Amino acid sequence: MCKCSRKGPWHATGIGTPVAAVSRGCGGRGREVAAMKLAVRRVTPGSGLALDRDDGALAALTDGLMLVELGESAALSVPPRFAGLWCPRVGRVHASSVDGELALTGDTVFASDSERALEIACAAGARCVGVLATQRTWARLSSVATGAIAPAPTVFPALHEAPAGFGAALTQLAAAAAQASVLPTARIAWLAHALHDMQAPYADLIARCRGRSLVHRKQTFLRLQRVRHRIATCTDGELDVAQLARMASYSNWHLIRSFSAVFGETPYAHFMAHRIARARGLIEKSALGIGDIAMATGFDSQSSLTRAIKRHLGVSSSELRRRPDAAAQTAVRGEYDAAEPSPR
Repeated sequence: MCKCSRKGPWHATGIGTPVAAVSRGCGGRGREVAAMKLAVRRVTPGSGLALDRDDGALAALTDGLMLVELGESAALSVPPRFAGLWCPRVGRVHASSVDGELALTGDTVFASDSERALEIACAAGARCVGVLATQRTWARLSSVATGAIAPAPTVFPALHEAPAGFGAALTQLAAAAAQASVLPTARIAWLAHALHDMQAPYADLIARCRGRSLVHRKQTFLRLQRVRHRIATCTDGELDVAQLARMASYSNWHLIRSFSAVFGETPYAHFMAHRIARARGLIEKSALGIGDIAMATGFDSQSSLTRAIKRHLGVSSSELRRRPDAAAQTAVRGEYDAAEPSPR
């Protein structure tokens, strides 16, 4: 993919100023996007904002993007209908919905579910920046990178590694918006490509989903990815397949069959892989006893944890603590490695 359009400084429009973007790439291909509004909301330290009570924000999000900055100990409530990309800038940020909780730290981007209400809360000393839009607006933005407007949904719930400078770029964009600067088309193109790069690996998974059309396959993937996200964020409890099936509007059997066909493993195997990965992280990086780690990660006993570590990683828990590189690779890799479930 051509990345030349991502270079250059960031600028921004003022609140509600229409912008347009064209991504042409080195080969001259691309698609012009109709005027798109950009709004900004800042949640000052120690305060809260409920977007469903902000008529101006809801109006701006009808056909545009909204950048949100949260200061330390600030909180934001986002109603359904809007998908977001959230990037912690400093400290720990908690993201919670009916599907689970995540404690976000480091260079990560959390893609939130447009069909779920969301709470974003910054801990003391933490800051966060995010960008919100409807799935329809995200689809329009995505067309800058793909050259064609694909059917919604475009943003799927997941945790991604942040592209270099992503959080800083959004912060600069929000700061510039207050000055009513003009947003260069290349900057909209950069955001479009960043979104595309983060979610491009899902293309093959979507192709495995059942459905008569791309719209149906993407809706199927959204349901399955929502289950996958729930599994990854709730490894400290027990796996409730019936609850997951209700979340996806499937029977238990249909969920297991569909999940396995798309992701190549059963929900239980995915659950255990994440649970073991979390336990391994605590063994390698904390001073907690193995028994305490077993309790913290949902295992019945220390012996059940040690058996699982041996079976999945090929080494004992004591050896893993002495030599963190004893296991060739972690039990699970990918989008959730940088996050941990929030403490209950």
